[in-house]
Amino acid sequence: QPLVTASSPATNGVLRVALAAVPDSLDPALFVTTEAFQFGFMVYDGLLWVDHTLTPQPMLAETWTHSADLLTWTFTLRQGVTFHHGTPFTAQDVVYTFTRLLDAQTGSPLRTTLQFIDKAEALDDYTVVLRLHTPNMDLPLLLGAAQVRIVAHDYTSKQLVAKPSGTGPFRVAERVGDERISFVRN
Repeated sequence: QPLVTASSPATNGVLRVALAAVPDSLDPALFVTTEAFQFGFMVYDGLLWVDHTLTPQPMLAETWTHSADLLTWTFTLRQGVTFHHGTPFTAQDVVYTFTRLLDAQTGSPLRTTLQFIDKAEALDDYTVVLRLHTPNMDLPLLLGAAQVRIVAHDYTSKQLVAKPSGTGPFRVAERVGDERISFVRN
């Protein structure tokens, strides 16, 4: 039997996927379930992603370097990236994302893992520095986590839940309660 592709007449370019449950959260900082991770990887991008050999690869960060003492990590960001709601991606969004992740009020399950980070600073629109109080060579691997997906600085937590907006390959087209979420290619 021939392979059915997304462009086959039988599918009209639609792929349907059934998950065991709906995502527990649409805010990346709060992701804890497999369904939320799958959702997050479709809608949001991170600074880096981790390939099948556990090697960090560029995503929203084109390059990164670290100081000899591993306390200062500098990321050069991709330019020309736009969030689904139209705001350009800049270093301000990375700072906002890390500020949220490290804030106890946000309640991110990744907060305790990232407690070695003192703060994120924007040096300019496309350069971010993460300052650590404890050296950590595994930082690039941790940046591949679903919870570290970048969110827009002008988008509130309530907006993330109502209609998520990332820079990822798919945009949320429709959400019908806890029944289904529809996406369109970004």
